[in-house]
Amino acid sequence: MKIRYFFLNTLLALLWAVFLYANLSAYIEHPRLTILLFVLTQTEFIIFLLIRSTPVAISKNWNDYLIAIAGTFVVLLFQPVTYSMVYGDFFIYTAVIFEIIAYLSLNTSTGIAPANRGVKTRGLYKFVRHPIYASYILLYVGYVINNSSLFNWVILCLAFVLQVFRLQREERVLLADPVYKEYAAKVKWKLIPGLF
Repeated sequence: MKIRYFFLNTLLALLWAVFLYANLSAYIEHPRLTILLFVLTQTEFIIFLLIRSTPVAISKNWNDYLIAIAGTFVVLLFQPVTYSMVYGDFFIYTAVIFEIIAYLSLNTSTGIAPANRGVKTRGLYKFVRHPIYASYILLYVGYVINNSSLFNWVILCLAFVLQVFRLQREERVLLADPVYKEYAAKVKWKLIPGLF
């Protein structure tokens, strides 16, 4: 178990270091606050991941782990482009605000694998059941609009599909908890109010 965590943490550190280097290099060349905010949100997630609480229940399905890991870290493949735009800034600023509020509500219940670390119902969780995933998608869209390339658009589509699979598998674990079942009956929308 410890070897697996060491391997995953090492892989995460390497991916994060490459991502950090690419984006900070882009920032030095073209100073834009949104680049720093994107790096900050990814770093914030990693910090919350390190201090996460022990789950009450966790998935035993290896496919769930693979989807969760891929959905979490595929965005570290995003590459800044030299001719970046600013049209995605609104999405990035909005996503960062949503993400901060959602993480403050979620706190140490952050994780990668589908698990129940306690049912959260406050803050943005009053409106959608997975506000952090919603903020991720908004953030990714903003980043790709600003750093538009075929490669980044492919990664964005892949990230979106993986996040949807991820939340569906997480729901399967959470719905075993009667408290979450009651919460899910009250908060109908998983990701986008009025849509999904």
